Amino acid sequence: MKTKSENPEQLEERRRPRVSVRSMVIGSLFAAVFACITIYLENRNALYLTATQIPPLSYGLLFFAVIVINPLLRLLRFIRPLTLPELMVIFLMGMVSSGISTFGLSGPLIPIIGGLFNDQWNNDQSAWNLNIEPFINEAYFVSEPGIRDAAANYREAYLERDRLRRVHDAAVAIDNAGKRAARIATEVKTLQSSTGERSAQADELRACRQSLAEARADQTAAEQKWQALGPGSGFATVPAALAACPAAMDVAGQRLDERTAVLRRLEEKAFAKIIPYRRGLPEGKRATPGIMPTPADDSRSYWARWRRLVTGRKALQALVQARDLIVAAEVPISTAVTEQAAELLQRTSDILAPLADDRLLVAEQQAATAEAQQLNKEIAALAGTYKELTRAHDNASATERSQLESRLRSLKKQQKRLRSQQRTRVLKTSRLRREAVIAGLVHDTIGELAAVRAALANAEPEKAVVLDALTALELRFPQFDASLWRFVAGDIPWSHWLAPLGRWCLVIGLTYLALMTLNVLIFRQWAEHEKLVYPLAEIPQIFAATDGDSLLPKIFYNGLFWLGVLVAAVPLGWNLLCALDLNGLSGLTPLDLQNRWTPYIADSPLDALVGRFGRSMVFFTVIGITFMTPKHVSFSLWSFSLLFMLMVLVLTSLGHEIGSSNMLYRLNFRTAMGGGALLVFATIVLYKCRRYLFCVFTPASVDGLPLGERRELRISSLLFVAACLAIILILWLGMGANPGFVVLVCLITLLINIAFMRAVAEGGLLGFKSYFNPIHFIRNVFGFDRPWCSATLFAPLVMVYAVLFFDVKTLIAPAMATSLKIRQDQCLERLRFHLAIGLGIVLAVVTTIVTTLLMSYAGGADGLEEWFHSGLPRFQFSSLAEMVGSPLEASATNTRWLLAGALLMAALLFFRRRLFWLPHPIGLLMFVNPMMGAYWFSIFLGWMANALVTKYGTREIYYRVRGFFMGLVVGEILLVLLAAVLAYWLDLRIPIDLNRN
Repeated sequence: MKTKSENPEQLEERRRPRVSVRSMVIGSLFAAVFACITIYLENRNALYLTATQIPPLSYGLLFFAVIVINPLLRLLRFIRPLTLPELMVIFLMGMVSSGISTFGLSGPLIPIIGGLFNDQWNNDQSAWNLNIEPFINEAYFVSEPGIRDAAANYREAYLERDRLRRVHDAAVAIDNAGKRAARIATEVKTLQSSTGERSAQADELRACRQSLAEARADQTAAEQKWQALGPGSGFATVPAALAACPAAMDVAGQRLDERTAVLRRLEEKAFAKIIPYRRGLPEGKRATPGIMPTPADDSRSYWARWRRLVTGRKALQALVQARDLIVAAEVPISTAVTEQAAELLQRTSDILAPLADDRLLVAEQQAATAEAQQLNKEIAALAGTYKELTRAHDNASATERSQLESRLRSLKKQQKRLRSQQRTRVLKTSRLRREAVIAGLVHDTIGELAAVRAALANAEPEKAVVLDALTALELRFPQFDASLWRFVAGDIPWSHWLAPLGRWCLVIGLTYLALMTLNVLIFRQWAEHEKLVYPLAEIPQIFAATDGDSLLPKIFYNGLFWLGVLVAAVPLGWNLLCALDLNGLSGLTPLDLQNRWTPYIADSPLDALVGRFGRSMVFFTVIGITFMTPKHVSFSLWSFSLLFMLMVLVLTSLGHEIGSSNMLYRLNFRTAMGGGALLVFATIVLYKCRRYLFCVFTPASVDGLPLGERRELRISSLLFVAACLAIILILWLGMGANPGFVVLVCLITLLINIAFMRAVAEGGLLGFKSYFNPIHFIRNVFGFDRPWCSATLFAPLVMVYAVLFFDVKTLIAPAMATSLKIRQDQCLERLRFHLAIGLGIVLAVVTTIVTTLLMSYAGGADGLEEWFHSGLPRFQFSSLAEMVGSPLEASATNTRWLLAGALLMAALLFFRRRLFWLPHPIGLLMFVNPMMGAYWFSIFLGWMANALVTKYGTREIYYRVRGFFMGLVVGEILLVLLAAVLAYWLDLRIPIDLNRN
């Protein structure tokens, strides 16, 4: 009912569909579950399930809800089916948070926090203690307090000794050169005075004069080196340096040794914290909490763990009571106290006794070992038979080969069955052995309890000895699961991680808040004024939309949709069969969807294109999305890719070297042009949104908007400004970065995020990397070789960028933009929408951190996914050490290319308002994205289909044909999910996902 105080705007806000509690609960559950699944498959099967802006798990859940859950609920009628807004909320909670569990956050976060003090990387050769540790706040890493100060002192002493050595070497060089020149000059004078007409003496004189010239040249060079030291030499004259340097060097060397020893002691403590993380907990420790069942458990071993917890804690209570009695007793301990303590210890032993009975375990272990040995014999016999039949098959006739092939297939099936049984037996034997070891620990504990009771029976037991024994016994109880903490949290040293993770989570939370509020502030400009289509927001809504009381979505009644599903599923399904290598299907050749040009263009005038761009990859999902993208935008994406290829051919033909680039600080002409274009493009986009960005300070700028939107914009503006200021203060005062570079890096990072948000919102771009970042800009424009732009000033920012924005395949900001478009289309309630998205993000962050640490401590991070856990952190730290230790100068060439890209982008933006035929600038923007090499051809196919349909078809035909391209997307996602299930089930590496490099 409308109240007197409500105006039409307030009533309109109340009519928005509420974000239901059940949708938030379901979305939260799956956001956490999907994060866990993604990390597990990534580290166990090398399957990057989430590597783009389309997360297959979230889409799979949407498909299942639409195809199975909702039709079932409509038939049952006692539970209300999920509405379209509810489906979208559940989907968005998983979609926005999906990238957190991989490239977006967890991939780099834990390895970098735990990577600085990995003793395999941080050593004398890498010199991280000289070039990294003095400039990084150790509180943001698993470390030891005081390391940064100790490293700074060590660096100061090291540089002082190095300075004295250089001064001494320069002084010695001048002195030696002067003495040599004087000696040769004397020889010349001697020869001149004795030289007659004899030619031999003349030759000797010429040689001496030449030697004198060389000696004087060496003396001049040495003097120049001395002068180059300038006031830094600390000595007025060379003789003063020669006299004082040796003693000063000895003092500096002693100081360096002392500071090295201090730093080494702290580093050893930090290294000791990292070793179990990198190599796994020692035997007898559990990374996984006891309450969680593991693949190594069966029902009996799991409930036995519960039994040990309950029984062991009862026994521990009696032990603690006995210890408290001894603690409170006076020396000498009275007989009454010793008798009471002995009785409590006997009760402890009696309670533990059932847990020490290992007779059944030993018998089962012996039986399982015998079965395993028998299986090994059978497998060996089958292998021998198989080898003989294979040899016979090679020499058999055609008729005999057919029979032998049948027998070989049968033997292969038997081998597979026996190996499966063997794995089961091995797991069982390992489980029984582990249980027997635990029973042995309990048995030993009972024995030690008896020894303590015997000590108490002495006439005058020593209190200190008894207390030490009881304390040692108490510490043994967690080893056989009689510990609530071990049962709930495992044996991971959480205290090492809580402080650095808390600091990082503050930075991460503020960053996500800034990005989400930024999206809110620019959304109206993009969606309402510029009419961006947000192609990735259309797909889930089209798929989930139903017509009236229909059980299935409308798109299911479009035959072209199913044709599209088949077109994508058949070739990918064939490749899946090839990857499985099933019996009777071995040797199948997968379809090459990469279509590399190397065989056709190698050693030709087009040879420069061999590599990343010399291919025409078929990517069904990209084709489908591109069809729903405005054709002038998709034209720009593929045409600028061809322009780049043409530029490569022209430059190489003119003798120019293309050069390489990387994701940290190296640029080539392409990425430099793209970087300049990106800065101009994003700056213009940001300028167009200025009305909303600071509307909290200029409320009149949004007065004409609806009440709910005005309130949301003002709150978002306040939170955006506050989050940005808080981030700047933390990076400056908390991490120790130079404030000027903090502002510069934050600004460029903001522009990069805006550019990729725009690429997704306008171009539907599936994924990206960025070979342009603030470090690229600083290195190529300013260089690292001058004091005011040294990498030491912004070293902490390199680590922050590495965690949040280095590998941006699953950048969260574009996903937030897509979610806002879906919210607008579904008219969702504003506050609960933001709460739902925030809840999904928080749960994903917590789940990914916990899961990553559990897997790392269970088997060692060294054995997990190589890029995230070894390659990326080592690359980041090594690159930073190189930037500090061997600073590079600015690149005039790349700076010119950067300016060229900026000017070209400015020209396109200006002249497109007058010359409509000029291409959209988004393609130039994507020069920073090397993944366009995998996308451009599929974008071309989607653009061509869109152009033909829109030119020759009607609106109705477009919508029907769109079903086919939706089918391409759905078909590929379904095959990716099927590949993930089979990879987990069969423990295989199946290279079918949406990840393209």
